[in-house]
Amino acid sequence: MTASRKPRPARSAPRTPGRRQEPIEELIYREILGAIWDGRLLPGAKLVEDQVASVFAVSRERARKVLHRLVHERRLNRIANRGVFVPKPTVAEAREIYRARRILEAGIVTALCAEIKPAGLKRLRDNIRRQKAAFAGEDHAAIVRLSGEFHFILADLLESPDVSRFIRELVGRTRLFMALYHPIPASDCTSSEHEALVAALQARDAARAVKINHRHLRAVEARLRDEPSGIGALDLRMALRSNAPRAGRIA
Repeated sequence: MTASRKPRPARSAPRTPGRRQEPIEELIYREILGAIWDGRLLPGAKLVEDQVASVFAVSRERARKVLHRLVHERRLNRIANRGVFVPKPTVAEAREIYRARRILEAGIVTALCAEIKPAGLKRLRDNIRRQKAAFAGEDHAAIVRLSGEFHFILADLLESPDVSRFIRELVGRTRLFMALYHPIPASDCTSSEHEALVAALQARDAARAVKINHRHLRAVEARLRDEPSGIGALDLRMALRSNAPRAGRIA
């Protein structure tokens, strides 16, 4: 009599060593936030729960969680009986955010002048090189993204999660102003100004670094129009139709 075989346990999905699977809600959150920051979702755009669920191939409950988080963090606005929208700030609000950036970034560059390392300077210069390449290729979306990333690197070099979070929120909100009140797609910084700032950091000249950063943020603020540019708002499906992560591809 042949002994019966025990059934083999079901195989689990292969895992990549050292790599954790990111929840779909987190990916959707970052995609929507990135679309706002990159100017694909414009001020005033409406985000409908069913549409979010359809674009990302997830349940309405998951879409609702992501939108609730974005509203809670003040990334999106919820208007009673109307829905959830990308914020549409006033010029006065824009000027207050630029003022907050000047104050916070003055502290960041002052601190970096005392502690920045060669590896940090290299990260900043690599970013500037990519900014120049984007400018040469007339890739306005990449210019905006990379110029914002430059400021993220500055904050990250301090190794303070709170400072990094604050600067990301402020830079993200200034991108809304650029889409609404700037006459043309433009970077909130220029590579030449960034190069001058890195040179001041390398020289550990805090006064010069603060002056350079203050001057270029003032110049960006000066480009704000008094009235909106009259652009129409893109919806989520149009903004993310080509690169939205879908639940079926992320299991």
